[in-house]
Amino acid sequence: MSKKQWIQSLIGILIAFTSYGISAHYGLTEVICRTIGVSVLIAYLWITETISIYLTSILPLILFPLLDIAGIDEISPKYMKDIIFLFIGGFLLAFGIEKVHLHQRIAYWFLIKAGNNAGRLLLSFMFISYFLSMWILNTATTLLLIPPALGIINEIKKQNPTSKFHLPILLGIAYCASIGGITTVIGTAPNAYLFDFLKDNYPDVSMSFGGWTLHTLPISLLMFLAVYTYFYFKFIRNKPMEIDAAYCKNAYQKLGPFSSGEKKVLVVFLLTVLLWFSKKHLGFIHPILPEMKDSWIALSMSFLLFFIRDVNKASSNILEWNDMSKIPLGVIFLFGAGFAINHVFETSGLMEVIGVTLQQIELSNGFLLLSILIIFMVFFTEISSNTTSTILIIPLIALIVDHGNYTPISWLLPICVSASFAFMLPVATPPNTIIYGTEMISIKEMMKHGFWVNLIGIAVLLGWIYFSGF
Repeated sequence: MSKKQWIQSLIGILIAFTSYGISAHYGLTEVICRTIGVSVLIAYLWITETISIYLTSILPLILFPLLDIAGIDEISPKYMKDIIFLFIGGFLLAFGIEKVHLHQRIAYWFLIKAGNNAGRLLLSFMFISYFLSMWILNTATTLLLIPPALGIINEIKKQNPTSKFHLPILLGIAYCASIGGITTVIGTAPNAYLFDFLKDNYPDVSMSFGGWTLHTLPISLLMFLAVYTYFYFKFIRNKPMEIDAAYCKNAYQKLGPFSSGEKKVLVVFLLTVLLWFSKKHLGFIHPILPEMKDSWIALSMSFLLFFIRDVNKASSNILEWNDMSKIPLGVIFLFGAGFAINHVFETSGLMEVIGVTLQQIELSNGFLLLSILIIFMVFFTEISSNTTSTILIIPLIALIVDHGNYTPISWLLPICVSASFAFMLPVATPPNTIIYGTEMISIKEMMKHGFWVNLIGIAVLLGWIYFSGF
């Protein structure tokens, strides 16, 4: 470590001890104080990148057991939840697409259609991400779009090495996957949780699948347009994308007709997407299929690529075992750390303390109180996954709703949506994690643009609530 890194580390440790001391001063239990101190240290290291963000993600496995917050046998399973296998399956599908160069064909096709119009190209990627994430998990949507996006970015950088166009493309895909995901019950896990929570706790006011979309579609459309506008003025306006259209056409033609390997991978890819879309209706094939998770589908379909021959390379299958070594292990640790932190928030009693604090908030202006809670949820989710923060926070907000006799849907739905409007840190949402895993975006760049998009999300959400009377 450099001298600067040592100094930054000491500052982080000092901040952590200060947080511990303040918590102890207010009479919180020892385990809660330790949890706060460790979580503040990890958040600080993530934000400053004093050490690798992936190395920081191992700290929960070391510090939580060391400080008797939670044992390693309790923490380690959080690093291998089923969504991790969705990551693995998705990455393997992406590797298969790359091995047969299908991503190059898709990239050149996009570039030819977009021409030199960077705005149109960005809008295409963002809208595809936005639309697909309404119907399949936003994690899967992001994984599907990464190969063609990277293909296009690589071609742009060949012709213009200083181009920053990778930032709006990758961030736009990730952000729109989260934005589109709020639109349907199945778009993201927090939605499904709240849908069931309303049904179980407020049966008189629970909503249908269509009712959910009716409430959230205007918000997601406004957010989509606002984020595209932000990226357009930040990266594209008066900055034409310098792409040689003739070069792209020639490169596309050199690829020739679809190879056998491309066709096989494309079939597996489309079958994966079809299963993600339609598994709920496949009970007639096998009664267990509708209950299968997206992670099982991704892993099962990618597994097939290890047994399918690429006729262009007769001695090998499309994927070999050594391809597994390319899976970004750091991303798995990063996402696991978010689950681990949320777990100890709950088991230590910290979430109960937060809940009691929220209940003590007394404001005569309900809109102001809801605004505070939405802002809290957006930034709280930055240091945890949106799924786990929703699972932990929604029951606490329900206590406020019951205490203040507020309408459940008008409070709980915006809080749930705001959990998907965290765009600053990789750990906040799966799309953020995946995009950061490309190693083409620094944490500072993600925080810089994510902060402004966070504010845009808060403004859009509160503006819609205020002017619609929702």
